[in-house]
Amino acid sequence: MNDAIAGCPFCGTPLQLLDRAISARCMICGERGRARTWCTNGHFVCGPCAASETMALLHELLRQPLSDDPIELFLRLRAAGDNPMHGPCHHALVVAAFLLAYHHRHGEPSWSAIVDVLQTASDQLPGGTCGFWGCCAAGLGIGMAYCAILDSAPTSGPERAAAHQVVAEITRRIGEVRAPRCCRRECLVALQVACELSATLLPQPLSTTHKVACEQADENEECIREACPFF
Repeated sequence: MNDAIAGCPFCGTPLQLLDRAISARCMICGERGRARTWCTNGHFVCGPCAASETMALLHELLRQPLSDDPIELFLRLRAAGDNPMHGPCHHALVVAAFLLAYHHRHGEPSWSAIVDVLQTASDQLPGGTCGFWGCCAAGLGIGMAYCAILDSAPTSGPERAAAHQVVAEITRRIGEVRAPRCCRRECLVALQVACELSATLLPQPLSTTHKVACEQADENEECIREACPFF
């Protein structure tokens, strides 16, 4: 079993990354599922239950004043809830930040479309993909956001290609940083690339000028500090 990582959404105690997936019963809904992490108290919380608090937060924030800068929005969303330093909640926050900023700037996609995509992202983008699948789900979240804006489908041509291109570039840029995962760093990379490519891949561009200063370096034992582009 690997070193502990923070923090259990059920009781708040440190999580541990298991060497292999095990069958475990969710402490909230009681359903059994496959777990790669659980806390030192033996708790397991399934994806839908872990995601439900994120969705409640996002629905609340839809009613608050918005910004057209996705990085500013992401950092505000992340700070507004009781989010752990690392975890799959970040993936839905990336989708929310980009789509809400794009809607605020350009009036699309519709609110109903945004909520549908956020629900899907919150339910289906799992944790650990950066280390187990070779692609951070924050990048896949931007792919979902691009697909929503472009109204992409499996039978689409240029729209589908654009989503693949932005996810591929995010994955490449994340891979350039030879370091352990940092959900904050990976999400900021994903949003930065999404803005950079928006001028050529989306109907309207989206930009970010928000100045970033790291607030968690001292708490993150795996922080690469000055080697991080967002330190």
